[in-house]
Amino acid sequence: KSRNVRLIRGGHNFVTIQEIYTKKTLLYYILISYIMKVEWNQDKCIHSAECVKNLPAVFMVKDGKFIIEQEGAPEADIRRVVRMCPSGALEISE
Repeated sequence: KSRNVRLIRGGHNFVTIQEIYTKKTLLYYILISYIMKVEWNQDKCIHSAECVKNLPAVFMVKDGKFIIEQEGAPEADIRRVVRMCPSGALEISE
């Protein structure tokens, strides 16, 4: 008997627990949100929008609020864009 699990990463259909274990990519996206946390310091931010331009699947503005959805891209891409932040407002904590 399989149970359905809804993944947060936008647009995925329901998958079984067994499928999560067999699909390394899906498991990776689940784990990345627990291993690495991207933090934004609003006081440091100069609003150059480098993050939004370079990785809009992760860094976006919704209803006037800055949103970070780490599930939107692989860890390496997120780390690359965080390093591009000219003000240092984006940081990674692990």
